[in-house]
Amino acid sequence: MRSTFSQDAVQEFQVVSDSYSAEFGRALGGVVNIVTRGGGNDLHGSLFFFNRNDRISARDVFAPFKPEFKQYQFGASLSGPIKKDKAFYFTSFERLSIKQNNFVTISDQTVSSANSLGFVLRNGPVPFSVGTTTFLARADARVSANDTLYFRYNFGGTYNGALEPFGALIGETNGGIQKLDDNTFAVANTYVNSKLNLVNETRFQYIRRNQDVMVNDPGNGPQVRIIADEGFVQFGRSTFLPQFREERNVQFVDNVTISRGRNDIKFGVDFVYANLPDNKTNVPIFPGGITFFVPINFSMLSGIPGLPSLSGIQAFDPALRTPAQRAFLMFLSSTAPALFPPFPAGVPLADLPLPAAFEQGFGDTRLTLNSKLFSTFVQDDLKLRPNLIIKAGLRYDLNRTRFVPNNNGNFSPRLAISYRPSWLPKLNAHASYGLFFAGVQVSGAAFAVQTTTGSGALKLPALPFPFSVLPFSLPGHHFPDSFNLPPGIGFQPQFSQAFQYQKDLKNSYTQQGDIGIDYLIGSNTAISVNYTYVRGIKLFSTRNINPVVRPTNNPVTDQLVGRLDPNRGDVFEFESSFDSYYHALTLSINRRFTNHFGFLAHYTFSKGIDNFIDVRTDLQEVVDPLTPRNERGLSLQDVRSRFVLSGIWDLSYTKNKFLTGFQLSTIINLNSGRPYNLLTGADTNRNGDIFLPGDRPDSLGRNVGITPGFANVDLRLTRTVSFKEHYRVQGFLEVFNLFNRVNINDINRIFPADATGTNFLLPPKDGSRFTATSDRFRSAFAPRQLQFGFRFNF
Repeated sequence: MRSTFSQDAVQEFQVVSDSYSAEFGRALGGVVNIVTRGGGNDLHGSLFFFNRNDRISARDVFAPFKPEFKQYQFGASLSGPIKKDKAFYFTSFERLSIKQNNFVTISDQTVSSANSLGFVLRNGPVPFSVGTTTFLARADARVSANDTLYFRYNFGGTYNGALEPFGALIGETNGGIQKLDDNTFAVANTYVNSKLNLVNETRFQYIRRNQDVMVNDPGNGPQVRIIADEGFVQFGRSTFLPQFREERNVQFVDNVTISRGRNDIKFGVDFVYANLPDNKTNVPIFPGGITFFVPINFSMLSGIPGLPSLSGIQAFDPALRTPAQRAFLMFLSSTAPALFPPFPAGVPLADLPLPAAFEQGFGDTRLTLNSKLFSTFVQDDLKLRPNLIIKAGLRYDLNRTRFVPNNNGNFSPRLAISYRPSWLPKLNAHASYGLFFAGVQVSGAAFAVQTTTGSGALKLPALPFPFSVLPFSLPGHHFPDSFNLPPGIGFQPQFSQAFQYQKDLKNSYTQQGDIGIDYLIGSNTAISVNYTYVRGIKLFSTRNINPVVRPTNNPVTDQLVGRLDPNRGDVFEFESSFDSYYHALTLSINRRFTNHFGFLAHYTFSKGIDNFIDVRTDLQEVVDPLTPRNERGLSLQDVRSRFVLSGIWDLSYTKNKFLTGFQLSTIINLNSGRPYNLLTGADTNRNGDIFLPGDRPDSLGRNVGITPGFANVDLRLTRTVSFKEHYRVQGFLEVFNLFNRVNINDINRIFPADATGTNFLLPPKDGSRFTATSDRFRSAFAPRQLQFGFRFNF
């Protein structure tokens, strides 16, 4: 279950990525286990403080000056006995406070146009803050020599001024402000029976989590998306905000381990009840509206040559239109009622913004949602020989979530083998395989299905051009927020959006396999070679199963009679019909810290492939949703080559007294570029897509571009001074991105068609991949930052 701990409260953590034990589940990838610290018979404590600020940091490459940046992180811990040898306590506190800026690189022209139409938008540095507070209190008791018990309470509080991201070509009004309180109470008991070689672990946990995510738009909507000269620009109220959520989760776990001869058998049960109670949770969909401005080629739309075209920013801002464009739009105003009935007469199209589409949600989206997750497993670690171990296990998961179709549960077999040849004892060969099923489905999907298809409480009218002009010309550029449709607006299913589940929805799962060898060189250094395979099956995502299949030159006609089912509008179905592939070969060398020096280095050569992007409908970038197999391409997470080196060097061994107590450590990270998707910014195949940034140019495959690589070096210098045996003070100087390398994290991916609608100015190629040229860079990861701090332990 989710929880938050201070760094001083963590005794150890374990990243479980390839052990394939049946104990672990409800995750398609790795699992992270965290063990919190407890107290003892001696009094111990710590105090630490770290600081970063703009005075000792470099300037962002996209900024003309260094804006304010301040980061403070501090905390303390205290532990000791309540009753010697019987009961102990541990407490910790940590606070992180950040004041920083995201850089918005939207052009001055787009900002000016937005401001002239009443939208709040600015470029340059935009300030925001982040603050987190964690507190933990734990009490341990030795009930008997064989029985221990602990109670733990921890609190996590978060304020995040940029939970919904902004920066680069996304304006600050798209942002979301998170306020989160997370309270967790846990009880755990461990009983050991040495006569029976039995260990029983029992855990109970209760979580109370409250989260509000507020809009960052003083104008309160709508969200505007524009294909501008600088790329795909987005500003205005986020499409799924504001959100309020209360969670009440209960978890009970009981595991038993028995050792019998060559067998170590472990079995257990795990039950979770997750509840979003009493209509205190809502997931609104386009509450303030969403609208799109794209280049408009009237000749292409009508089939009549010689008609003018509008750029995306000209469609948005009437003041930028030429006399010829205005004259044509005045003519269109007079003919629109006949071309697009029942469009009203007298609408001055030449003087109004011309969105390609407008959609807004109306209805009460508050619901009660609960999930029941039950799991059981059995695992046997069988030592067939002193040098041969087989781990075999079976896990069963059954999930029940309100509004989500049921299934009969899932069995997950796990198998792992470890062999150390007697003739080569320093070598260990291992292989493993298992199935891993996902946990509960996305709650937002359940809300969307129930409110649009189940109860019908939510209506999502989607208006094509020219009807999209009417709501955007109202005060505030949208219909008033309401649970009910505006007066005079009839609801036509063809001009709407709805959600549904695949009738035979299955749980997503992965097949994971791993094979490798480890070899010990001397007594302190190991080298390893590992191959990892992960196959994602029946992955959960969404697609429009009712697009336009009979396009014409009239967008209104397309919506009314051109769809697969002409009686409905867009129907986004949540399906378990997507898949992924991941192959990786990893070479690593690990030198244990001895003789004042240690390091870990590994190189991974990998490839990731999938055919989906995201579960959110407004983030889809699909050319033809009816043939998802054609979306098969490199995953956005594909990093072909990755090298990571971490090391620590204790300088105290030298005879130089000035180096006494000093330690130098580093992390070096080198990654090849990631894929990006080349897009036109328009619905070039006319299948009714309203969500930008549109289709791909020249029938290109998905994610055939590649961004620049990533390189980063972090360095830490530590000085430790001990005195009076039990006291230690450490000073830290840390440098992040030591060489101040510019690592690009956002680019302009839009490559619109020319006036003919058939030619696209594509970037140069590197082999079969389209590179991202420097004129398309829009933002970068953090520049060089310095941090200093201290820690006091006793």
